[in-house]
Amino acid sequence: MKGKGERVSVIGIGNLLMGDDGFGVHVLRFLESRYYFPANVRLVDCGTAGIYMAPVFEETDMVVMIDSASIDGHAPGSIVRLDHKAVRAR
Repeated sequence: MKGKGERVSVIGIGNLLMGDDGFGVHVLRFLESRYYFPANVRLVDCGTAGIYMAPVFEETDMVVMIDSASIDGHAPGSIVRLDHKAVRAR
């Protein structure tokens, strides 16, 4: 993170009704219930919002997305960092 004042959004993505597809939302709820976050960090349950997540991206400097996805070349359970160029290309 660049600076303490940087606005950070941690986004949980997934559909709670579709089994493990709700992974991001479950992790977000776990974090909310067990950890304290500073004022510049907000946790956002985006569910299956898709394009409706745009305001979150506009109002933040850094986004951490928690989701389960199949990404070529990575074993299940891998943590993958994608920059904005890689996300845009998908």
